Amino acid sequence: TLIEVVALIMFQPMILGMAGNIGTQSIAVTILKLNKDELEEKSAEKKHIAKELGIGVLNSIAVGIAGFLISYGILSFINMGTQSQLLLALTIATSLIGGMFVSAAIGVFIPIILEKMKIDPAIASGPIISTLNDLFALMIYFGIATLIFIL
Repeated sequence: TLIEVVALIMFQPMILGMAGNIGTQSIAVTILKLNKDELEEKSAEKKHIAKELGIGVLNSIAVGIAGFLISYGILSFINMGTQSQLLLALTIATSLIGGMFVSAAIGVFIPIILEKMKIDPAIASGPIISTLNDLFALMIYFGIATLIFIL
């Protein structure tokens, strides 16, 4: 996919960066609530998960729209191949939405799971979230690009 659509490389840092940002934010809020013992009740935990996922959806959509506009604007000025600028911008926008939402979900669930396993989430969450964010964001990005441009 990357060989066929070289322009994808130009926006890869944006995809990875935004997924990392929202995942880190989600994980930080969850660890803070765990440390303050605010998620001991099952109802409080469910409410927190729903709230973080809702925020993740809203942030993902907002950044996806902004990413679409920015990438379309850049691609209108820079010729990066024969692909449609509109389809490239759509690929970037949907990848931002998908990658950021998955990252927000991972960020809220990792500390809760680690806490249940009696592992300190403040110590173990960082490397796990970084690895999973990059993995899923790239899979989503190149998966969507493959669906749009190759298949």
